[in-house]
Order: sequence, then structure tokens, then C-alpha cells
Amino acid sequence: MASDRRKTRRIAALTLASVLASGTLAACGSNGTSAASGPVAGTVSSGTAAEIVAKYSRSPLTLRLAQTPLKTKPTGKVIDEVEYPGPTAEEFGNAVTAACAALGCTVKRIPMGLTPSSMAAAWNQAVQDHPAAVISAAVTKLMIGSQLARLKAAGVPVVTVLSDATAPADVAAALAGPSVSNFGGGLAADWIAANAQASKTTAHVLAYSYPDLPFMSGWAAAFTSELKRTCPGCDVIMKGYTAASAAQFPSQVVSDLQANPDVNYIAMASGQMMSGVPQVLSAAGLTSKVKIITKAGTNLNFELLKAGTYQQADIGFSMDMYAWGAVDAVARILAGQGNNLPTYDATEILTPSNINFNPATTNSWSIQGYQAMFKKSWGVK
Repeated sequence: MASDRRKTRRIAALTLASVLASGTLAACGSNGTSAASGPVAGTVSSGTAAEIVAKYSRSPLTLRLAQTPLKTKPTGKVIDEVEYPGPTAEEFGNAVTAACAALGCTVKRIPMGLTPSSMAAAWNQAVQDHPAAVISAAVTKLMIGSQLARLKAAGVPVVTVLSDATAPADVAAALAGPSVSNFGGGLAADWIAANAQASKTTAHVLAYSYPDLPFMSGWAAAFTSELKRTCPGCDVIMKGYTAASAAQFPSQVVSDLQANPDVNYIAMASGQMMSGVPQVLSAAGLTSKVKIITKAGTNLNFELLKAGTYQQADIGFSMDMYAWGAVDAVARILAGQGNNLPTYDATEILTPSNINFNPATTNSWSIQGYQAMFKKSWGVK
């Protein structure tokens, strides 16, 4: 029914907007164009939990970018960047602008609101502009499928980061689709399994996913399947997180813990879910009851990790690296060099022992010197 479709679109829009506007993009560092190097639902995982965690507890030194210089650079081209409100989306737009500046192109930043109608309006503007290309941090086909189709018909390549859109059917390139979310779910499960095995305990896990986001809906299944593989005696209670429940979420965590007294680990699909949780855990006397892992952490998560309280791990993700990766994809597509996306599984399991940066001034994890790596791959200084 039409009313049901409108309701679904509104819920999806609010949840997606919540993820972006609150200061985190829920993804982990892997590229949706190639098979993830870690555990992914629907694929055969290999290695013990301890082996996988050891691999991703070391900071990657390189992005393993394609080293074929650009035949032509997008000098003078105008790229539209459709941008959500909020600090993380603004950070993404700033990084897109910086990357384009290195290649001589310019960026038109089109602001997008938090409702289905404002999203449609922003993407309609991009269609009318007919730019050289369009970049966006996150989209769902439910929201702007018709605009994606019109841009494709007009020959305007669209590059997305978080999306259920696929390449080449819907967009020219999709950097972080569902497989990336699955990767994060599996890696979180491996950290819990390895931690429980090292302490010779059984993990009883409370996990929170994003069921309303198409490109993240597989996180729950990936987490559950990988935990079963690497820790057969462990168990998980899976819960959903939505924008509508955000204000009540910290209290819900306490209620869930009180209803399930055996729980000793919590996994969250994004770092922003931790907002307000430390305070309610402290008030309820549950500070030391559970070990918590998130992904795509920001300042809040890093400061909690550095202090060694409330949170014990985060799967790092870099908004800036994905922004530069999106510009890389645009530049190579416009140069006629195909969809030669960077293929990297650049992430690190952050813990109190390896936070080697100032958490108060760092909004997302990244590999040191990644900008120079992109410039080298493009053949620019």
C-alpha cells in the first residue's frame, strides 16, 4: 500500500540520517568491489578468531592502490557532492574537495536534508546540473532510485560509499556495500571470540544492528554466523537500533542487561550507539559487567578506549580515505580507465593499547599518509 511505502521510506530516511548526522558512518575499512579479506557472511571464513584478530590489530601501512597513473586528469571538471547535514558528512565533503583540488577539479556541494522529500530535491538538483560526476557518502535505492536511473541514462557516473546500489547496474562505483558491513560484523564476532577464549570464559553477547538500512542489514547475520564458527559455545541476543529509538537506547541497554544477567559482551554496529551509554551503565552499577566493541568510532569512542573504561575495542573506519577513494574512482572512470577502484581492507581493531593519537582531536581512524598514497597512484605531486 502507498501508506506503507511512505512509512518505510520515512523510517529508512530517518535511520540513515541518524547514522550520518550523529557523527559516524557505520562501515569498516574494506572495499565493496572485491572479496573482503576477513570473515563475511555467505563466504568461507578461514583462520581462528585469534589469528584474524592478530592480523587486524596491526595498523595497515599501505592502501594497496592501483599504481597506474591517470591518462588524463579531471582538470576543470565539476563534480556534485550530495551531502547530508552533520559533522561526519561535512568531513566527507571537505575530503572530497581536497582530493579534487589535487586533481584540478572543483566540487559543488549540494546540501541534503533529513526527510525523503529533501533527499529527492537534492538529487533532482544533481540531475539538473548534469555535472561530470556525482559523489555521495550514503544512499539507498528506496530513497533516490529514480534519480540514480536518470543520471545513469544521462551518462553521469555516480560513485557512492555506503549504499545498497550496485555497480554497474545502479551506479558507476559502490565502494562500501553490504559486504563491507558483513565484514565488520564478522570481525567484531572474532574479537569477542578471541577475547573470551584468551580469558577462558564463554561469551554471552548482546548485539545491536541496523535492520532498517539495506546496506547494513547483513551485519547481524554475519556477526551471528562468525561467532558460531569461531566460538561454538558462545551465544548472542540480537537487537535492532533505529533513529526512532535513539533517545531511549541507553536505557534500553540497561534494561537488556538486567533482563539477561549472563551477558558479558556487547557488540554495536556503529560507534555512535555508545552516546549516553556510559552514563547509564555507571548509574546502574554495570560499568565493569560487560566488554563493548563498536565500529566506525569517533572522538567519544576513542576517548573511552584511551581511558580504558566502558569500551574495550572499535573497528576503525576512515571517512576521509573513502572520500579520496570516491574521487579516485571518478577520476579513473572519466579518464576511460575503467572502474579501477582502490582495493584495500584497511582497518584496525583499536584497543586501549594501540590508541597512539589524540582521541580528543581525532574524529575517525585513518592510515597515516594516505593522501600521498593516492597522489602517487594518480601521478601527481
